[in-house]
Amino acid sequence: MKTVGIMRKVVIIKGVSLALGLSLFLLGLAFCQALLDHQPVNYLSGYTRCFTAVSLIAGGFYAGYRWLQRGWLAGGAVGFIYCLTGLICSIFLIPRTPSVLDLFNALIPGTILSGMAGVCGVNIGRAQRKQFRSTASSIKKRADT
Repeated sequence: MKTVGIMRKVVIIKGVSLALGLSLFLLGLAFCQALLDHQPVNYLSGYTRCFTAVSLIAGGFYAGYRWLQRGWLAGGAVGFIYCLTGLICSIFLIPRTPSVLDLFNALIPGTILSGMAGVCGVNIGRAQRKQFRSTASSIKKRADT
């Protein structure tokens, strides 16, 4: 029973790592594009929202797909940890005291988005596994005849 809990934590860590890695990769691409087009760096603020959304969806989907059940919880945990990491980094980079509204705006939408992606990941994973099992059983039946 302990190994299931450890495996679930590993899935969440991998989901957060996927989201952070994808976000940094996309931000690096956008930064290179801005430098090549001679655009100011503050031009990237609109892109970062899109990168964050894509990263949250990818991390939540991965966690839900691997967790096999309760995708809202797996994806929501990935989204919460990702957004909390981003909030902590922004506080260190721009020293200020965040208000309750800042915390709400930073954590809740990302958690919900990633949780919905986790639900989709569980459903798609179940459908694929069900299709694989039915294909494997039909092949076995054909081999028996």
